[in-house]
Amino acid sequence: MKKIIFYIILMLPVLVLAQNKTYKITGTLKPIEKFAKAHILYLTQNEQFIFKSFDIKNGYFEFNGDLDVPVKADLYVQHDSISFNPNAADKLSIYLEPGLVKIISNTDSIYNAKVKGTKNTEDYAVLQKALIPSNKKLSVFKSQFASLPSEKMKDTVVKLELERNEETVFEEQKIVLSNFIKSHPNSIISIDALKTYGGYIPNLNEIAPLYESLSLQVKNSNLGQEYGASLAKLKATALNVIAPNFTQNDVDGHPVKLSDYKGKFVLVDFWASWCGPCRKENPNVLAAYNKFHSKGLEILAVSLDHKEDAWLKAIEKDQLPWKQVSDLKGWKNEVAIQYGIQAIPQNMLIDPDGKIIAKNLNGEELHTELKKIFK
Repeated sequence: MKKIIFYIILMLPVLVLAQNKTYKITGTLKPIEKFAKAHILYLTQNEQFIFKSFDIKNGYFEFNGDLDVPVKADLYVQHDSISFNPNAADKLSIYLEPGLVKIISNTDSIYNAKVKGTKNTEDYAVLQKALIPSNKKLSVFKSQFASLPSEKMKDTVVKLELERNEETVFEEQKIVLSNFIKSHPNSIISIDALKTYGGYIPNLNEIAPLYESLSLQVKNSNLGQEYGASLAKLKATALNVIAPNFTQNDVDGHPVKLSDYKGKFVLVDFWASWCGPCRKENPNVLAAYNKFHSKGLEILAVSLDHKEDAWLKAIEKDQLPWKQVSDLKGWKNEVAIQYGIQAIPQNMLIDPDGKIIAKNLNGEELHTELKKIFK
């Protein structure tokens, strides 16, 4: 009996920690005489948006609640009585987990506030502070674009310039993110930095070494294991490897296998009827098909649709003659999950031996690659 009581006492601190899901945020700003409100916004593990507000009194605000898992949250300070506009309010991104977080500012803004709390919260604050210069540049580019007349916004040259500017900023951010990951191998926030670094279409050669530089403790965490699993999918669909086989039903409900295309060049195209960039790219893919199909090109499209009517109407409207498959599960499409697809459009060109020889060929790049193959 004494042994049982002893073990229960030993376990008490662990049980208390396990049951403690409560977070508390306190904010101290320079006293604001006029109207001011603080807001917090975050997405739970169950994909439920949480939005809370607090009247700032004498420069003080406070939030509390329960969390099952840590999440990223955005804090805002609203300085006028007009309805809340996230783009017009001061914003601070924080890493939210059970425990106390203190936001301290010697001005009436939280933009450059100090963040004190758990180690992960403070590490995330360090990362966000390092990204401020590049985020400011990005904000300027977007503001300049938003101030243009609507006709100018549609100009292809103007849009391309914005894309180039955004790409330049992102390359700067990648340096910051890489430096943070290398200097914080024991921080779970490095996984978050790695996700941002990789983007929706990660480059395996860039992110794999960064992931391997992390400590075993971080890699064995839930977030670390999840990211490790996504890396495994990337490796399974990397260039010069045999594409994983899959089976999915076509528009008539008949099963189609990737292996059915063995001995042919096949472009596996991930798209959806609701995806604007996909629909914009479809005429280019159709032109490539019409030009190279007689020479041996096949296309197998995997749709991330969840409504059959929308899927079938898009196929008809865009006049897509190749084989189409889908399980109508949207982003939970089993082939998309198998291939680690996090953004569309994406495609993979597979040779007659079943090997992936090119990825994400869009626009003229698709035609150039096919010309090399079908001389």
